[in-house]
Amino acid sequence: MSAYLNSVYNNYLSGYAPKELTRFDAHNKRELRDTCNSIIKLNKDSPLYLPVTNKDIQQYIVDIKDNARNLKNTISKLGVLDDKTIFARKSAYSSDTDCIVSSFVGSDEDARGDPSYLINVSSLATAQQNTGSFLKPDALGIPPDTYSFDVALNDMNYELQFTVTGQDTNKTVQERLKRLINNSSIGLKASVMENDENYALVIESDNTGKGPLKDDLLFSITDDKTSKKSGAVDYFGLDNVTRAPENAKLSINGEARESSSNKFTLGKVYDIELKEPTTEEEQVIISLKT
Repeated sequence: MSAYLNSVYNNYLSGYAPKELTRFDAHNKRELRDTCNSIIKLNKDSPLYLPVTNKDIQQYIVDIKDNARNLKNTISKLGVLDDKTIFARKSAYSSDTDCIVSSFVGSDEDARGDPSYLINVSSLATAQQNTGSFLKPDALGIPPDTYSFDVALNDMNYELQFTVTGQDTNKTVQERLKRLINNSSIGLKASVMENDENYALVIESDNTGKGPLKDDLLFSITDDKTSKKSGAVDYFGLDNVTRAPENAKLSINGEARESSSNKFTLGKVYDIELKEPTTEEEQVIISLKT
């Protein structure tokens, strides 16, 4: 009996449960009154007919109404219910989406000029990466103690602390440092890399492009003046920069440009995302299309 009731209940939900509402389903009294009056007027001019009692036909008619409502709401989300302009709206176009992805963020007035650009991408913006020393996983070359190191990043300074116990190894401490950096949410992400059965901690910046520190770095790690025991930075190689941050290099309509990020706004009209460098001769067209 329970299974039968569940089947009936599920059928009721799938067929008669109210559909998801949007802000376009809200109406004021005047709109509802006008709709009701238009139905009455149409019925006055319509011929008489026999009422339909078939449940399948009734459900089919209700589905037509719901589908029409959903279609109207989808069109309303685009902001165009005028049938003269709905098919004249424009969106951003990129001739090579593997290299550059674009989206239109301007106004209708901006679209009237049909602005277009030719872009060539020499290189992408890169993040800074520090790769530590590769150490044997089961050994440990620093004494147990509470250590700390300072991170300079985005004009801010952070002190991170961790503890090394007598049961730790290089691998367990590297994993602890990885979690410490990732959980700190300061704009760095860390991972542990293996090479020939040895392991190193890899630290990378969230941001890309040349930074404000010495040698255009985005972050630096030191423990010269830290509050706890020092020596972990040198032992684990946390300050070893293996990839310096670089700006993206590109040309727009023949003019050389640089960008600290691979995402930027162009002419207040397009949001641009650089995905891959182009060939030396290729010019990616960024424009609008209907």
